[in-house]
Amino acid sequence: MFLDKIDAAQAHRETYIAVINSALSNHGDKQTAARVLGLLPHHLSETLNPGVDTDAYTRKLSPARVERLVRLLSLDPEIRQSLLEHIYLAWAEERVALSPHSSQRWLTHYAIADLLNDIGQAHVAATSTSNLEEARHKYRVIRRACQIIVRRIDFDPHRVDNDEPDLNSHPLEFVQVCLFLHDVQCVLNRADDALAHAKYAYQIIAACVPEEFARRREYFDHLLVNTAVAECLAYRNLNLPKEAIEASYKAEQLVEEKRSHGGQFWVPHIYMNRLKAIIERPSFTVGDVDGLVRQIEEAYKRRLGDFEERWYIQLMEARARGYLQYGIRTKSRLRLRKAGEALLKMVEQIDHLPIGPVQKTRLLRTYGKVQWHLGALDAWRYYVRWALQTASSAGLDHQLVQAKEEYGSAVMPIIKELQS
Repeated sequence: MFLDKIDAAQAHRETYIAVINSALSNHGDKQTAARVLGLLPHHLSETLNPGVDTDAYTRKLSPARVERLVRLLSLDPEIRQSLLEHIYLAWAEERVALSPHSSQRWLTHYAIADLLNDIGQAHVAATSTSNLEEARHKYRVIRRACQIIVRRIDFDPHRVDNDEPDLNSHPLEFVQVCLFLHDVQCVLNRADDALAHAKYAYQIIAACVPEEFARRREYFDHLLVNTAVAECLAYRNLNLPKEAIEASYKAEQLVEEKRSHGGQFWVPHIYMNRLKAIIERPSFTVGDVDGLVRQIEEAYKRRLGDFEERWYIQLMEARARGYLQYGIRTKSRLRLRKAGEALLKMVEQIDHLPIGPVQKTRLLRTYGKVQWHLGALDAWRYYVRWALQTASSAGLDHQLVQAKEEYGSAVMPIIKELQS
């Protein structure tokens, strides 16, 4: 399977990076190695230490340059040989990931279907697993897989009406891959790239003629609205609430125009994104928060009936964050305490809740922020450390960056402790 190949490539890459870092652990070693290789020190450091700058994780040295680096290292001959094998295998596994289809530029209809199925399953696992290491690994595998696949799908929106699938282009599948990539890049602190892929996806699907997808109309409408919802999320992660709110209204308008189940699916998500954007604006009321919470509840129940517990937890956390932000702005300790009370039961049961690492981190961060503004600094340290440990273990770089932005130098001792 394609993802198995990418998975193996990443395992080999993580191994050789760890061995090289171990061999260059003394002060000044990396600067010396960079100078010999003709690199800037921070370029080598970023390549060998992905950390918060997750784009550096895909910035790989060429095999020839890595070989030169290995020759510089003081290693046991057996370890050196093993290290070189990991380097070659990392490159080889990735290059042959698409080898069954390498005789042609574009992927076939059935190959795309298989790949999207693999990626979809990995995406569900990454967002829902309680295994933090598994989440961290899968997010990066999905990103690399999508970056490769997106270059191999013919997305011409005007060549989709042939009865033979492999004579058609595949714009909807291209859009789906862009949206998977968007979701992962939001998690990995690359909201800029996430926004680009959301807009690219919208441009492609907007150029399609809906009537040519009559047999897939629900899926078409689902993807179309999803592109606008994706823009909203990316704008939020870029700290642009005004643009996020505008994108939420664009998504809502698309739902009203399409009037299909595929579009209606997104209504609760649209309101949820609008709520999370509004509470980041300088002026809003508790009434705004409660009104949107009611809209979300009504929209969700119209679509699915009773609330799924995971969704309900997300909604309650968003409402509590709204109270928190209002309390901070108005200096209302009453609102701060209400925010804490709304979260306390969920926080106490957090290890037993059916939530993935992103939700767990957000819940702990929000509760920790309540403690910060109430002046309960010991409690703040406890919950923020827990949140950052969860985010770090799961590779949720965006959550780590947001914590730094919220607390500045106050949180750095906790981050350094976790990194040691």
